[in-house]
Amino acid sequence: MTKILSIGEALFDYFPNKRILGGASLNFAIHAVQFGAEVS
Repeated sequence: MTKILSIGEALFDYFPNKRILGGASLNFAIHAVQFGAEVS
């Protein structure tokens, strides 16, 4: 299994009726997990 360390910040995008968790490093980590990697 591939192991990946993702470094960066997690951000919230605020909209009038909701907020969404995001940020480049978090988005990268989520996609890496979906491809089967172990991410920290």
